[in-house]
Amino acid sequence: MASEGVALEGVFCDFCHKIRDARVDPTGGRPGVLSYSFLRPAHGEDVFFGQLDDVIAGPDAYHPLYQDSRYCAPCHHGTFWDVLAYSEFAEWAASSYAKRNIHCQDCHMKPAAGPRRFAPEQEGGVVRDPATLSSHVQFGLNDDAFMRGTVALNSRAHVAGDHLHVHVSIENVGGGHHMPTGSPMRNMILLVQALDASGRILPLIEGDRVPDWAGTGSPEQGGYAGLPGRGFAKILVDLVEYPADPRMGRQFSRVYPAPYWRPTVLASDNRIPAEATDRSTYIFGLPEKGGGPYRVRTRLIYRRTFKTWGELLTIKNDELELGSTD
Repeated sequence: MASEGVALEGVFCDFCHKIRDARVDPTGGRPGVLSYSFLRPAHGEDVFFGQLDDVIAGPDAYHPLYQDSRYCAPCHHGTFWDVLAYSEFAEWAASSYAKRNIHCQDCHMKPAAGPRRFAPEQEGGVVRDPATLSSHVQFGLNDDAFMRGTVALNSRAHVAGDHLHVHVSIENVGGGHHMPTGSPMRNMILLVQALDASGRILPLIEGDRVPDWAGTGSPEQGGYAGLPGRGFAKILVDLVEYPADPRMGRQFSRVYPAPYWRPTVLASDNRIPAEATDRSTYIFGLPEKGGGPYRVRTRLIYRRTFKTWGELLTIKNDELELGSTD
């Protein structure tokens, strides 16, 4: 049957504000609309749910669900091929944010400076405290300041004999879930670099190196694999080989990391939970005849997708520096 009426508008206000209930499947097996219950009034009538509890009874109605993380869960708690690909809701539910009654909307729909009326004055809109009006900007990837406020990067260094020891901590200070989270393609990269007084890079003697999924090649072009540092991501791997690029003929291969919409298994997950801290140490070799004072640089980079995926999709400038020390 062809869409008609408001259905022609796709997913917009009417879709979200007519949700009666959201039932969370603990297994994540009913993502999206499969977990929602909707109200669709008869022709000529209307219903519109929201979080304001002083609306006059009628088409508009207060619904406590709209202030609850359960409202967000169906689209942020989903299993694909027995792997919990979207796990933000479960991460939040296990965090102190849930225990403190801090919900998704409190951060991602926090009030913003702007209008103080929910409706035009001539239509009966009353002046309200802006703190009671949720922003529909949907704070997240589209707001650099918001993203940078989720983590705190710190480093300290000291010389011991002929080595320079660098200690780095990354604390999840503002995310009510793991960092990074969302689609399994989200990832963070920590880069640690030590230099002598002349600017020469000191060799890493002991410590982690950035994994291959961060991209090979020139560091100036984002090829950070193998450099001192760490990578943070949920990594999935293919169960079987799949046809490669059809332009290459009948070849089969595995994509690494693998996309969640194919049968996969979870290979690793070292993302940083809410209010947790990741700590790592790096030991660099010093020149035999001195070379100090020494300089340590750290950078924490966020990417919306893995570098190899971004190259296939021709995504450019997909880096946001969440923090740095120097």
